[in-house]
Amino acid sequence: MQEYRGHRRQVWALAFSPLVPGLLASADRGGAIHLWDSGSGRLVRALDGHPDGIWSLAFTPDGGRLVSASDTQVRIWDSGSGELLTTLPAVEGRITRAALSPDGRRLATAHTNGRVRIQDLGGASEVVTLEADDNTIWSLAFSADGRRLATASGDEVVALWDIASGQRLASLGGHAGGATDLAFLADSATLVVTDRRGFLHWWDLPGGVHLSAPIRAHRRASWRLAVHPDGQRLVTSGDDGLVRVWDQLSLARACGIAEKAFDAGRRRQYLGTSSASVACGGAQP
Repeated sequence: MQEYRGHRRQVWALAFSPLVPGLLASADRGGAIHLWDSGSGRLVRALDGHPDGIWSLAFTPDGGRLVSASDTQVRIWDSGSGELLTTLPAVEGRITRAALSPDGRRLATAHTNGRVRIQDLGGASEVVTLEADDNTIWSLAFSADGRRLATASGDEVVALWDIASGQRLASLGGHAGGATDLAFLADSATLVVTDRRGFLHWWDLPGGVHLSAPIRAHRRASWRLAVHPDGQRLVTSGDDGLVRVWDQLSLARACGIAEKAFDAGRRRQYLGTSSASVACGGAQP
């Protein structure tokens, strides 16, 4: 285990650089941002930070810029030199979360007044404002193709949006106490959501239905989740002090469970022999 010492307040955001191996960014409730060599634990650079607590950190896909979001502003930094490139003030309501599109060209910010602002980072111009809710938007996430946005609201609703038109495509309810965080899985058809009662929700977006009953993930509120690079596993953290890893939709896990029950004979019976199965190593003759 490696420890990084230097923050004086609670650390609320973390992000790894996709460009520089082992470069870790951390930010705290006091507005400080630190860049670390995660291998040695050495502090690489301390940035000027924000005048208030930082909720979100994200590197652009090329690793060249770091985006930090606090209650009152978004700042964009050169991750190599630490130079502050741009400051984007919150123009309405406090910012609760920020997310970058997969291509790194657009920035979406969620606000306490229920609005979502999407901006073009190339010119820092606004692309669209979504009147997402009349309650706080706690989190948001882009789909893999960057065409859709999911928002998590304090009134227990998750909404799916078409960014180009600003049209609401779906409303998904039942997130006890409010939806707190969400993420698309690699199939772009599954959305995972946490809520303030500690439940984990798995949504099938094409059908607009739960894949299973909500799972009790934590004894208290769960505010953060992160998806593994394989796009199937994820991690949740809760106010109960636990971090949990989930692999419910892992193909390897499913094949392991079915290995004995769905043998070669049953594969032939149910799937035939005209084509191989794409899962679990293919059909056996």
